[in-house]
Amino acid sequence: MREFKGLCLVLLISALYPALLPATAQAAPTPGVRASYANPVRTNGRVDAKATVARLREMNANTYAFLVHNENDWNGFGPFLREAQDAGLVTWACLVPPSECPGVEETCSNYLPHKKDYIAWARAIGALAKKYPVLRAWAMDDFVYNKAFSTPSYTGQMRAAAGIDLYPVVYVRQLDAAFVNSYADAVDSLILPFNDSPNRNTVWTGSLRGHLNTAVGLLAAKNKKLLLMPYASTLSNTTVTPDVGYVTAVTAVGIEYMKAGEIAGVVQYALPFTPGLPQAKDVSFAHTGRGGLVFTVHSNTDTQAGGFVAASTTVRLDAGSTSCSMVLRHQDDWAATRRATT
Repeated sequence: MREFKGLCLVLLISALYPALLPATAQAAPTPGVRASYANPVRTNGRVDAKATVARLREMNANTYAFLVHNENDWNGFGPFLREAQDAGLVTWACLVPPSECPGVEETCSNYLPHKKDYIAWARAIGALAKKYPVLRAWAMDDFVYNKAFSTPSYTGQMRAAAGIDLYPVVYVRQLDAAFVNSYADAVDSLILPFNDSPNRNTVWTGSLRGHLNTAVGLLAAKNKKLLLMPYASTLSNTTVTPDVGYVTAVTAVGIEYMKAGEIAGVVQYALPFTPGLPQAKDVSFAHTGRGGLVFTVHSNTDTQAGGFVAASTTVRLDAGSTSCSMVLRHQDDWAATRRATT
């Protein structure tokens, strides 16, 4: 079973990049955001502020993006900020958009205390920022899928109500000149998750530099900066979870661009904080966690009659062996009623 350990990852990155070592190791750490998003240490279901801040310090992070996914999280945000303030840890508040909020999307009825009133959410976040100066920004997940709600005008109102920086999460497929021109005056920086679009995976990294160059070029015209978000935990319903090598590779490119002044920093998505605790999908994936072969038909993509995809490999027996056995396990995450058709 592959276990994804946060400390292991950071030690690997620190070994590769001395600039990421703690301040005691060098006088001037690399400037820029070195952040982790969500996935805090929890005790009895609640955020353990002291343990989470300590873990972030061990990881050499200088920023934490605190995800407010429900009322329990919101109630724990103040205590976390007190701990972060004492530690000098920069913190962001991260809200989920209407498409992800608890309760029905039309009202966000269970997204308490402010439901779908994101102006009220912004004011509440702004009030906390005045009390705890380490709260420097707030973010909105899956921003581009909620543009009908978060119009440029409404986004500007949210930003003004909070009085601190606003960082929407925007995917490369939706990041174009039209979006940048429409929203540049209402946001500060953009968070760009890397998912190898349009392929959607956390295995291959070959398209990363191209994605970054495109995004950086678009934002430069409006004097805005980019924050790269490598997936350090399972991406939606993808089959293969990211491993240490993958996250290290994506983070390394982000650090390179950050040191060159091209982007503002790196925000690792949901890096597991508890050493030795595997990600949920690693527990059962293929019964071993060692990997898999994935064939994917992208959403909104028609298939053709007679179309197929295939793969092959060679199995070589050890010297002296005369036979072998192989067990193949198959999983299809498309329901019969959702088959892609022409």
